[in-house]
Amino acid sequence: MNATRRFTGGHMLAIMLMFFGTVIAVNISMAVLATSTWTGLVAKNGYVASIDFANAETARKTAEERGWRIALTAPAGRVTLDARDALGRPLPAADTAQIAAVPADGAPFTVPLSRDGDVMVADAPLPAGRWAITVTVGTDDETLAWRYVSDVDE
Repeated sequence: MNATRRFTGGHMLAIMLMFFGTVIAVNISMAVLATSTWTGLVAKNGYVASIDFANAETARKTAEERGWRIALTAPAGRVTLDARDALGRPLPAADTAQIAAVPADGAPFTVPLSRDGDVMVADAPLPAGRWAITVTVGTDDETLAWRYVSDVDE
């Protein structure tokens, strides 16, 4: 005797509940993961951020036209600036770096820089967080603000 099973409404209900239950569970999991990690917020004001980006792009183009090579980094949170002219000579730079938290949730502060050979180096490392670092470099005739964003791990 060949017993065949019939597909009933109960079977369809079980399939629909499993399908949509899986979709809802994945969506909830992704939403929890997305909100518990980095928000992606880099600037609270998109207009100001776009102006900052345009200024940074202008600075890059100006430096490229002059043949300047500028490297502003923060390895292990220690701000380091290596700025050179077209002939490879060190460019004069400000003796402080302006530091702002990203996203901006406090007052910016300055970090003193001192010359270490041909590069400028901060005396102390930055605390953990995401930082926007701005340093003024250039010659007596022309200066520009150079900006770099760095993540400092704990």
